[in-house]
Amino acid sequence: LLGFAMLVVAMLVTVVLPQITNLLLSLGQELPFYTRMVIGASDFARAWWWAILGVMVLAVIGFRAFRNTESGRVIVDRAILRLPLLGRVVRVVAIARFSRTLSSLLSSGVGIIQSLDISRHVARNSVIEDAISDARASVLEGASLAQPLRASGEFPPMVITMVEVGERAGDLEAMLAKVAQTYDEQVETTVTRLTSLLEPLLILVMVGIVLFIMMATLMPLMSVTSSLQ
Repeated sequence: LLGFAMLVVAMLVTVVLPQITNLLLSLGQELPFYTRMVIGASDFARAWWWAILGVMVLAVIGFRAFRNTESGRVIVDRAILRLPLLGRVVRVVAIARFSRTLSSLLSSGVGIIQSLDISRHVARNSVIEDAISDARASVLEGASLAQPLRASGEFPPMVITMVEVGERAGDLEAMLAKVAQTYDEQVETTVTRLTSLLEPLLILVMVGIVLFIMMATLMPLMSVTSSLQ
């Protein structure tokens, strides 16, 4: 939907607008500022489309290169976790992956230290991975798993409580499996709601852009028609 909206706007700016702007400029009247702004944007897009495309490609390449560095990955992952809606979804998915993998490894008889070392990589978020690495170091020194997870501040209270209950009951893998199942359901519900909200929002944005371009080009024509009448 977003790609279609961008395609519609690009067609309006590069194909439709030039035909209308020639007519507007031939009228010889003072155009409103928003009409001049739309005409300027259309001329700039048609003249420098290759530069815009090149900047976009360079921006994507630069972002990927920065993301592949150790410090860049931490900065990007931390910024993603702080996003209003997407951040919560990413955090829940990372914790669900970690919990499910750790539960499976513990159920298979793998030691807690090795299980933490393996399961931290499935989180796919450097912030969560660092928190799990710190928890592994604390467990290696004799601490419980829940204590360093709580100290990291990256895990919700529900996860900490389930881990504590599992450690006290000696059934940590079952509690982690319940955490993964609960978070999987939350992710499905959140993504469904987010998608249902994004679709009409994108439609409204596309309609607003198209209406703005139409009004910017039609208003001068209407004023000229009124003056002629």
